[in-house]
Amino acid sequence: MSDPKSPRGLLAANIGIGRKNERRLTGRALLYWWTLKGDLPFPRHSALPLDSGEANKGEGLWPNIFTASIRPSVEASTFVFCGAAVAEICAAPPPGRLVSSCLPSPVWDKLRYVFETTATTMKPLTASGRFVAESSRVALYRSIVLPLSEDGSAVDHVLGALSFKYVGD
Repeated sequence: MSDPKSPRGLLAANIGIGRKNERRLTGRALLYWWTLKGDLPFPRHSALPLDSGEANKGEGLWPNIFTASIRPSVEASTFVFCGAAVAEICAAPPPGRLVSSCLPSPVWDKLRYVFETTATTMKPLTASGRFVAESSRVALYRSIVLPLSEDGSAVDHVLGALSFKYVGD
């Protein structure tokens, strides 16, 4: 665990993350991002174990994780990795496709703003809302978008975590 007086330790204490029993996906994803970041301004996309057995087992955070390239622009964002839970709400198999063409419109409308703001401010942001799935079921979602950078100065990818539940289930 982090030094309780460090920014990471204060963050963990203030939002209650870092415990093994952390329930919120957004808190667990934020702690994972902080752990990857270490002393760098941002974690590198290449540091994520996307091709490893860890990501492909679908355990822990991984079903709810996605990464997207936001270069050359947020509008042209493409999925690089997409866990099974996120893929469930996508209209098409996500990797390599435009994020805007895969996610339900209400989700993309909010995430587009969050992607842009994360890239500009270089800080994690959350979003939540509701959408109607292709099955005509209403779902509530919560997400966090975290900046990634290969060169340490410009945000070129985002790491996202998204969870949802159908209303009435």
